[in-house]
Amino acid sequence: MEYKAVSCAITLLILVVEVSSSIASRKPTIVDYPHFDKTKDAEVLYKAMKGWGTNEDEIISVLTHRSLKQRLEIASEYERRFKKVLLNVLKSETRGKFRDFLVALFQKPAEFYAAEIHAAVKGIGTDEKALIDVFCCIDDISMVEVRQAYEKEYSQNMDSDVKEDVSGDFGALLDALMQVKRHPQKFQSNDSNSAVKAAKQLLKAGLENWSGTTESQIIQIFSESSYSELVEIDKEYENIVNVSLTASLENETSGYFQILLLAILHYAQNPAQHYAFQLQSAIQEAKVSKFTDFGLHRHRSLTRVLVQRSEIDLKDVEQSYTLITGNYTSLNSDVRDAVTGDYRKACLNVIDGNT
Repeated sequence: MEYKAVSCAITLLILVVEVSSSIASRKPTIVDYPHFDKTKDAEVLYKAMKGWGTNEDEIISVLTHRSLKQRLEIASEYERRFKKVLLNVLKSETRGKFRDFLVALFQKPAEFYAAEIHAAVKGIGTDEKALIDVFCCIDDISMVEVRQAYEKEYSQNMDSDVKEDVSGDFGALLDALMQVKRHPQKFQSNDSNSAVKAAKQLLKAGLENWSGTTESQIIQIFSESSYSELVEIDKEYENIVNVSLTASLENETSGYFQILLLAILHYAQNPAQHYAFQLQSAIQEAKVSKFTDFGLHRHRSLTRVLVQRSEIDLKDVEQSYTLITGNYTSLNSDVRDAVTGDYRKACLNVIDGNT
């Protein structure tokens, strides 16, 4: 995952594209299937996994063309009719990345993010990139739900588990993000000059004055300002010093702390482009581990973006992906080249969508 500058040509191309942040303008690839029949779908899935062998194509055809709400209805109908838990049957009949993808299709966002966080911190070592991918763009309303989902599933405290695995400024920023202090998107400050004041606070904290940084002030602004406020702060900062906030963060911060700050800012500026870069990074690493289980995080990242954005703005992400690659390729073709088998079929179905 890189948030450093891309080539000048691609940057200019991206800058001329107007991206609306309103929810109404977002374009999903998956919506409620208009001819939905939960009883028929449950029957198809039952036959696909009955007896010897599994018909993966039937499973993919049904589950990747239904919305989350409809999949959960299918699961309830399946259990009512066949006295079995659909998700358990799917887990027993499939494996690897494909199984993980199917499980993700049945998880509400909070449940999925809780699983991602747990996978990032469990056992030996820490997957810092996964933590960055999740925490940079999780909203404060769902943060409470993620914490609840985490504790329900793993009987552990999410905050404690994360804090045990990370340290330093990176750990302090993650801790601040878990405190649910970020202003909501529609938050209106009583101070019309709040963005200017925040920009000046960043300067006072050490950005662009070459005297060292006061990370606590940076952390407070990046964990408490709404994403729309961060966009305004970014503009005011550049107006004051004639240097972008991105450039200053690259010069004055480092390590995972820097990467998380840049990810938060990039998401605030352009969510679709942010996820396009996540996909590009995931796809590049997936190609290296195409026929192995290495690079599992990258496959989880690919699954995470495709599944969780499919009902929100995956079409926008797909368009941004084409732009950041200089119109030389598409998300569909790159995923086709990067992964194999039933996992590839499922990914491509979600990209192509049911709209």
